[in-house]
Amino acid sequence: MSDLTATFNIVTSIGAVTVPVASTIMAMDTFVLPRFFGLRRPMHRVAAWNELALANWPAIVALVAGTGLGAYTAGLIPALSTAYIGFPAVQAWITAAVVYLLLVALVAGSPRATEILGYARIGDSPPVAEPQPVSSPAYPDSSRRVRSATIGSAR
Repeated sequence: MSDLTATFNIVTSIGAVTVPVASTIMAMDTFVLPRFFGLRRPMHRVAAWNELALANWPAIVALVAGTGLGAYTAGLIPALSTAYIGFPAVQAWITAAVVYLLLVALVAGSPRATEILGYARIGDSPPVAEPQPVSSPAYPDSSRRVRSATIGSAR
């Protein structure tokens, strides 16, 4: 039974220092960067694959730093598993947020800041065409019927 408890602690610790660290970085990117640096990630539409940048390098570094510190302070590194320091999840989140802000502060003034931060090049290519309603040969007028059914009119 103790193996099950230990495994449960390891799994929950990994979950506490990985997923929320990424969420913290995304929240910083959405809410803090526009206020501090005037950098706004374009989100008015979903970018096509050819419009995407390679990666958000400061976020990747912050993710590794936050997760690494969280794993260390939670005792998840096998050679250092005796180290249990503070609240690992909170320390991981704060580390990721601070590292991300510092790295963004370093690149914010660069002309390549949006590229380094992985912003989509939505303005560089033509917009994706709007989807058109599709009708089936068996039901040539199906798109109109579906639309009227969703509006709530009874026929």
